[in-house]
Amino acid sequence: MRTDILEPWASAMRAAQLSSINQLARKSGVSVETARRVVQGTRKNPSERTLRKIARALGVPASEVGRWAGKPLDAREAPYTPPREASMLNLRERNAIDEIIRILVESRTRSLDDAPAPASVSSLPTPYELTEEDVARMAAHDPGYDVEAEAEASQELP
Repeated sequence: MRTDILEPWASAMRAAQLSSINQLARKSGVSVETARRVVQGTRKNPSERTLRKIARALGVPASEVGRWAGKPLDAREAPYTPPREASMLNLRERNAIDEIIRILVESRTRSLDDAPAPASVSSLPTPYELTEEDVARMAAHDPGYDVEAEAEASQELP
């Protein structure tokens, strides 16, 4: 067992005057086994409720306990995954959404003193590529879906 994984837990438990996992479990209201597995990192997907109970018992922010457990509780810490419905977007729509995301992130990360943004962010690679399965699914969902028009619409403008 790596001690670097346990150190934040040990520090928080000392600060909360808890000397054992049993005491942490009792104070948080979770089972001893659950508390032990969360602290040792062997609980693969602890529930948000469990992590919040443990955080309350330790007197630390739940987002911190989530980070220690490898499960971000703050949406800003979690990787962004588009909703399932994004698979219904055509390539041009996906590129537009990617561009919007890039612009939002750029506006938050660029300070007034930084160099101006590149002339075009749209030249960055996109993670989306339509497969034949995507096209078939879109055509099944939208009887008016025109594969040729989609190919034409996704061409770069001069």
